[in-house]
Amino acid sequence: MVDAGLLARLDEKHVINRRSVMWWQLGFEGRKVISEAEFASTLQTVSYPCKSALYDGAGHRYVETRSFRVWPRDDVPIVLRQVRIGEETFDGFVTVCPMSHRPGGRTGWEDLDFNQQASQGPMSIYRTPHIRGVVVEKTPEFLFWSPVTFSHKSEATYFTRCFMLGDTPCLISPIDTSKFCRTLIQNVWHKGTRPQKKPAEMNSKSDGFDFVPYYEFDPAKNHVTIYPGVAFPGRFDLPIVIRGNPSSGRPSIVGVGYVRNHEYEFSDDMQVYCRSSNDEKGAYSVFYWELDKRQERAARNSLIARLGRL
Repeated sequence: MVDAGLLARLDEKHVINRRSVMWWQLGFEGRKVISEAEFASTLQTVSYPCKSALYDGAGHRYVETRSFRVWPRDDVPIVLRQVRIGEETFDGFVTVCPMSHRPGGRTGWEDLDFNQQASQGPMSIYRTPHIRGVVVEKTPEFLFWSPVTFSHKSEATYFTRCFMLGDTPCLISPIDTSKFCRTLIQNVWHKGTRPQKKPAEMNSKSDGFDFVPYYEFDPAKNHVTIYPGVAFPGRFDLPIVIRGNPSSGRPSIVGVGYVRNHEYEFSDDMQVYCRSSNDEKGAYSVFYWELDKRQERAARNSLIARLGRL
């Protein structure tokens, strides 16, 4: 059940952007929701000496011992934990990347670089338990979530930002929703290559629609939303663009695509920086590729099965 009121309040306070909804497809890489007790009992503590930021009289860095909590199994765990920011309490999406998923397929952590400063740490923050975002809804097939942003504006970034909620790091905008959808489309539909055909574009201002999160979508209004659907059986679900119809009340599938908020602009590598133009403030563009009849039929059937209608 989606708590739309809570999400609206978090949006008003700029903790999240309620239109930025992503999902984790349960089952992939063993992704599953587990209990807090199983999570805590499975985490393993490892301690290693790390070089300090401080130097001794001979010009050598002090060495200090630091401890890390790592996930020794191959599956990717998901824990739903209540967290509090200001006056709001919500379910946080907590996870940790298994050490066995490191590049090179190493099953341990013996080859970590401990020559870095202790303040930086020898391992990525993704290798320790962290809050990925705010839980929107859990279904039998997906965990829907929104990243914590604390603002609708962002500067260019080439590193992961976070803050501490208690003893757990909370990531700030770990991935942009446009990049999330584009990566799915590229890897699933275009099989790792850039699409040869440029996507078509719909603009919320010039085309007169309102882009909304899926839980606010009304098929009898001029709404546009994105929801995962099966375009290719046996592969990952793709972001399906759906548009309502005020005349008939029957929505239609536009294609597969992604949305961009025009308060942002993106470089080719999808790093984000703030846009200065006020003309497009509040506007959204939806970029999409059309599906052929077979793909559209598969997507429609999967959406009907999940949503009850289309």
